[in-house]
Amino acid sequence: MTSDIWTSSFIQDLSDQDIQSFQEIVVKDTKNISCTSDEKSILHNNLDLWLFCLRNLRKENELKLAHRKVNLRSQISQMKQDDASEHDIDQAIIDSSKARNSTIKFITAVERKMLYVKMILAQEED
Repeated sequence: MTSDIWTSSFIQDLSDQDIQSFQEIVVKDTKNISCTSDEKSILHNNLDLWLFCLRNLRKENELKLAHRKVNLRSQISQMKQDDASEHDIDQAIIDSSKARNSTIKFITAVERKMLYVKMILAQEED
């Protein structure tokens, strides 16, 4: 059974490790990795923290996309200086594109979860 320290605490009182543990549950849920009923309950009992973690995930992955783009340009430039073959350069571009697509899919899943949590929050306000 997963203990729920988050429901009884204020967000500002949580340590970085506490938030990281919660974020691991959020990532499992976002990736549709089976969550236990305790984990689902923890998420639903902590909607504000859930939304906070989703926003952080989105920002982290958007930053990852930007870094990947810069790194690819740098990698291609270095490969050209090292006289790499066109095939190797193309392969680097393909690999980067695959990673980019995976990250975009994850960001889309995060945004869907954010909408879901916002809908629950809106229903609670009514």
